[in-house]
Amino acid sequence: MFETITDLTDREMRSAIRSFFLNARNFKPIEIHHLVEIYVEHDVRYQIVRMGVHNNSIKIEEMFMKRHGVSDGLVKKEDFRKRNMPGKRARKHFSQLSEFERGLIIGMKTAGWSTRRVAGLVDRSECAVRNCWEQWTREGTHARKTGSGATRKTTRREDRRIVRLALVDPTVTRSTIRADVGVAIVPQTISRHLAEANLKSKRPFRVLPLTPEHWQLRLQWCQTRSIWNVTDWQKVAFSDESRFVLGTDDNRVRVWRHPGKRYNSPTLFYVTLPAQLV
Repeated sequence: MFETITDLTDREMRSAIRSFFLNARNFKPIEIHHLVEIYVEHDVRYQIVRMGVHNNSIKIEEMFMKRHGVSDGLVKKEDFRKRNMPGKRARKHFSQLSEFERGLIIGMKTAGWSTRRVAGLVDRSECAVRNCWEQWTREGTHARKTGSGATRKTTRREDRRIVRLALVDPTVTRSTIRADVGVAIVPQTISRHLAEANLKSKRPFRVLPLTPEHWQLRLQWCQTRSIWNVTDWQKVAFSDESRFVLGTDDNRVRVWRHPGKRYNSPTLFYVTLPAQLV
């Protein structure tokens, strides 16, 4: 039924497998076991090969394992799943099911697999698998509903205003932005909206507004100490200050800027000191 397909790209592979599983509703469960064999080569490319109808029933998971030698006792089932199934990603239980995962769930549930078995294979919760299958049997679709997920408390116009305030005045605080916008949101929401515009809160780069007098004094200082030896420099104590914060606010001025623009004029912090101290 299926011709051999070689050198598939990842997108073509996922499209082919998804179409098979989504169309599996038109077949009987016993026919699904005989339609296709999916295996992974050493270059992690998926291929679909023609497979004849066998007298005995071969389930899809057993097709995977037979190709990799699990049925012959060469590889343990646990090692096979660790090697070929995607591992857990950070905060994956908060992410939405992809179209590929929804297709796998629908195909395996149509083939008669239990919810727990499907959840273990796709590395998702049983609740997510059950909801996906119930949506398919109830509505005949696997697409995510429009508008699902947490609703935003700010409109797009308010989001643009938040970004504009940070660009006009890089030293503006989140409390000032919230008061100006007039929306009851927490400071973390403002930081998240600014991060979407690639604006991060950074410490400003401190520079001195050097004048010709400053340049002359610095040159004299260097020329005087250019002949110093190690003994002379050992008599100098290099000191710096450290700030210890007991609360959440270190009382430092911070600026909103794009990455890589540390030395841009709007985000520089000019330090003014007496000429004799420069």
